[in-house]
Order: sequence, then C-alpha cells, then structure tokens
Amino acid sequence: MTPNLHVITKEYGKLTVSATKEQLTEGVKKLYKYYGLKATGKQNLVDGKIDDLKLIDFLEYNPVFNKEELDMLIEKAAPNLSTIKNVDSWLAQIRGGANG
Repeated sequence: MTPNLHVITKEYGKLTVSATKEQLTEGVKKLYKYYGLKATGKQNLVDGKIDDLKLIDFLEYNPVFNKEELDMLIEKAAPNLSTIKNVDSWLAQIRGGANG
C-alpha cells in the first residue's frame, strides 16, 4: 500500500497526494496543521480535474505577503503579458498541454 495524504482545497476539493513514508514521518508532525505542498501531477485541461499527485516537499504556510512587492511584480509583468495574443493557448503551452 502506497502512503498518501489527503488535502482539502477550496478550488479542487479533496485531493490525494502520494508520498513516501519518510516524507510523512520525518520532522515535525504535520497532521491537521496548515502547510503548503509542492507536488507534481496531471490536470485535465478539458474538465480541470487533477490526479496522479506526488509530494515533492512541504512548504511552511505563510499567508502574509507584501502587497507593495506584489504590486511591483504585477506592474513589471504587465507590459509583457499584454503582448500575448491567445492567453488560453499560452497557458496550455506553459502547462504542457497540446494546444501550445
């Protein structure tokens, strides 16, 4: 039986992420605590469903962000983003989809 963890998300509901026993037992106990996850997986570009998730690492949950820094990054990216003719195709290409 493959170890896994179940994550509840606002956008995708309950997701199952496969992991190794070491990933789940090393360090501080993470059960019922807020953590971010770095994982790989697949997303169906037609219906948006996510599956085949594999844990890479836990990320410390830190909901605080620097609004000024975020605004600066958005302002910096805006000129390049406005040159994208087909945003859907561009996103599919970045995600590894066939529409790129």
